Amino acid sequence: MESLRFHRNNRSYELLMGVCCMIISRQLATQDSGDVHFASFVDNQELHALYEKFVLEYFRRHHRNLHASAKEIPRQASDGAPGYLPRLQTNITLSSSTRTLIIDTKCYSRILKTNAFGNEILSPAHLNQIESYVAHEQFDNSKEVEGMLLYALTDRDEERSEHWQEVGMDLYCYTLDLGREFHEIEIQLDKIAALLG
Repeated sequence: MESLRFHRNNRSYELLMGVCCMIISRQLATQDSGDVHFASFVDNQELHALYEKFVLEYFRRHHRNLHASAKEIPRQASDGAPGYLPRLQTNITLSSSTRTLIIDTKCYSRILKTNAFGNEILSPAHLNQIESYVAHEQFDNSKEVEGMLLYALTDRDEERSEHWQEVGMDLYCYTLDLGREFHEIEIQLDKIAALLG
């Protein structure tokens, strides 16, 4: 991918080329008993980046009115804040005239973790991350800001479309089933876009 250059004439092929490059560089086909098998992805970061890019580009193409972007949220910290504070880089930010939805895409083998007491819980790190994004974006902003964790659904988890309020924030935990036909995936993403009215 490093040798490919994308510009306005071929930008629409960037996602497709990314998939092709990932398959060529990370998987080797083998044949056992007439069946073709592929090795597992070596780098989950590439898979996560592909999932994130797919969702972002879907909203950019099919919901242009929501101004989908992967924006950096200004950190609302004092002048004396240390320089090593992490950037607040969103995966996807959707904005209407009155509302903003920040989507953090997640691509893991399991959505819920098991804590020390054997209870299933949402990852505290994931929840803290989306809450931080919402809090910083809401600061001195007249728009209503909401946050969503959007997990790629695996066969080990169940579908989720949950909404709750916490410390004045509207938060969501949704799953996206990429194993469905594309028109069904569109329906799932369109429901997310509809949250912004």
